Amino acid sequence: MLGKDQDPLNNARAVEGLVQLVQSVDQIAVLRCDHGALGAYAFGASGGSIGMNTSTRHFTAPDEPGWADHSDPTPRVFLPFIMAWWKGSRLPYYEGDPLFDSCLCSVCDGASLIRFQDERLKPEADAHSVACWSAMAQELAKSDPSHRPEQWLDLCRKAYARLDDLEDRHELLQPPSKQLKAWLRLAGMAPV
Repeated sequence: MLGKDQDPLNNARAVEGLVQLVQSVDQIAVLRCDHGALGAYAFGASGGSIGMNTSTRHFTAPDEPGWADHSDPTPRVFLPFIMAWWKGSRLPYYEGDPLFDSCLCSVCDGASLIRFQDERLKPEADAHSVACWSAMAQELAKSDPSHRPEQWLDLCRKAYARLDDLEDRHELLQPPSKQLKAWLRLAGMAPV
């Protein structure tokens, strides 16, 4: 389990350390993680688990409080095309944007992601997130293990490019998450 408040993979040293660990230990799995577990798998982990909410994605010691934002009841939604988890309350701003208007995952079946601004749709938002990261995991699993690292880093590069395009379309700063930046640095990119 990766232990740290909020995102334990939010810097380049942590991602580099994770990669070094999974490449040097046989049969290691990452538990209580977010989509970064897919990156660990791509680089050699035997598997991983992705939590449904912040308290199951991030490990905290028993005497420490878990991390959660109780001020916004909308679901946190995994957006694989930008490798990010966004609260549903953030989505209405992107209504009409092609990235958000039609999700082709097995749960959404073409429906708009904007609907996840409704806190009552949390179970469906969770199912969407599972469907999206499961599809990513299946694609990684289909490829030759020697190609998985580059395949994962390519997904990260594409997510960064989509964030840049999204920023241009909406004239609103769309910085990549610290974790995405860390994976990109591993790929030899240095996003600002």
